[in-house]
Amino acid sequence: LNTLGWQTLQQRRWIARLGILHRAYNDPEFALKIPAIYLPQSTVTSPRTTHSCHLTLPHMDLDSYKYSFYPRTIRGWNVLPEQFMQIRETHQFKDLLRNHLISDKIQLTAPSDYSGLPHIGSSLPLIIY
Repeated sequence: LNTLGWQTLQQRRWIARLGILHRAYNDPEFALKIPAIYLPQSTVTSPRTTHSCHLTLPHMDLDSYKYSFYPRTIRGWNVLPEQFMQIRETHQFKDLLRNHLISDKIQLTAPSDYSGLPHIGSSLPLIIY
């Protein structure tokens, strides 16, 4: 796959999930709306630990909920760098994700890992599984 420049199924799913969430966040006309439970309750954010589009994750006890679309995707969304949040067009957002995957700035681990932790750069974990 690498010699052909193709992405794995895991990478394509990851990009698709984040692309859908990006569009729901930025496009008021989009049919999928982010439920209020995930919207931030406070306007105070720390630029050192979060970005301007940080979403809230409520406590989850059930795996069936923990691994559903919103919680699974928001965990990855919340650790993306601020540069991703400044993009308003979904196709440009997805292109930036692809470019980071190709340049190994994001590395996805095997799905057998508990969290499937990809890493952006060298120190920022991105939780996608």
